[in-house]
Amino acid sequence: MSQDKLRTYGVKKELEYATGDMFETDVQFILALENHNYIGTRMKKDDGVDGLIIKRESNNKKSVVLYSIYGPEQSTRWNIKMRKIENDLSEMIKHAAKYDESMFKFIFNFKIGFEQAEAFESLMHKNEIKYELYDPEKLITLLKTDSQIRSAVAFIVGIEGEDRPLTDFNNHVFAGEVLKVLQSFDLKEDLSDKMTKINDMKLQVMSYLSNEHMRIGPRFFSFKQESNVQLYLVPDRKQLVEKTQVNSGLETAYLVHDKKKEIQRLSKEDFQMLHDGLWEEELTVLSPYKGCLAVKVENLLVVYQILENCLSCLENSGDMDLYQVLLRMYRNQKKSILEREVSRNFRNKELS
Repeated sequence: MSQDKLRTYGVKKELEYATGDMFETDVQFILALENHNYIGTRMKKDDGVDGLIIKRESNNKKSVVLYSIYGPEQSTRWNIKMRKIENDLSEMIKHAAKYDESMFKFIFNFKIGFEQAEAFESLMHKNEIKYELYDPEKLITLLKTDSQIRSAVAFIVGIEGEDRPLTDFNNHVFAGEVLKVLQSFDLKEDLSDKMTKINDMKLQVMSYLSNEHMRIGPRFFSFKQESNVQLYLVPDRKQLVEKTQVNSGLETAYLVHDKKKEIQRLSKEDFQMLHDGLWEEELTVLSPYKGCLAVKVENLLVVYQILENCLSCLENSGDMDLYQVLLRMYRNQKKSILEREVSRNFRNKELS
């Protein structure tokens, strides 16, 4: 999987989930990124045209590209979808008649099946229309430059659009957004939905690395007393730390509490001021006081580790609690530090 595909994976998933005005807003944003001449129309009473690009050739011929954006609910039947397409098409044809040449572009939040594609082609052929058809996977291929990809990820996936490179704001801001998503999980939410969200976020973290810094590894887990194994992408942790370092002064601590859902964000300086200089270098999870754990964000490796641990909990038990995941991480890290100290003292004793 290419780096650009990894980075736009979250955009594709959001487009697949989005419907109605939300889908149209996201698509309009991508189309405006892809072509500065794109003109989006108002969402309501748009006379069947959601956007257009007008071109004037050197011979004074005028051509137009007309866009129709359609994001129905998943349960919408094809005959209802087709009725909406036909209504919009009749309006688009009226607009296209004003120009010498025209191209129609249809953008859906779903993939159409073989028979549906045949019916769509028949409708276009009947009306002698040149057209292109886009679903979310094809739509994101319009994002060619790093700037376009960065802007689309920031706008659609929901990362705060600070005026700095993705490798900057994805460190301290994106980490908090990940924790909020994990903290919001509840027992009623479908297990597969939780796992999909976690895998999506993992892919976004790994998007900082090129293919040469990732490998395929096995994941062993048990669910309902059955042993399972899956293959998955494993990042080079050293490279992940190096590629996602937080800029100096942006180190952040996110406080996660046992008894309440909200997550607090503090700068390293404020956190240390409140908690007597606490910032143990060997730990990524700190315990400032009982019932509270702090996630140190100095790079995105800690985010990847949290996501991995949450996914492991879901695979092995079918449920997870963010505070308990962080508590296990904290205890395991403290145990590892203690074991290293014991081993070091033992070696020093032998040498003396």
